[in-house]
Amino acid sequence: MTLNKSSSTGGKPPSWPKPHLFKHFADPKPGYVADWSDLPKWQRETDADIFEAIEKAHG
Repeated sequence: MTLNKSSSTGGKPPSWPKPHLFKHFADPKPGYVADWSDLPKWQRETDADIFEAIEKAHG
């Protein structure tokens, strides 16, 4: 799967269950548990770029 604006994920990394973060972090940063649409545009773009780079590296 190639991550781009036309991908099935809408150009964003797939969502994952976040409640596990609260097991390890009593007070996680808001960006760690925020919904994709609640993140600032720059962070969504950065996260998508990182996801795409990892995806390409691991095929």
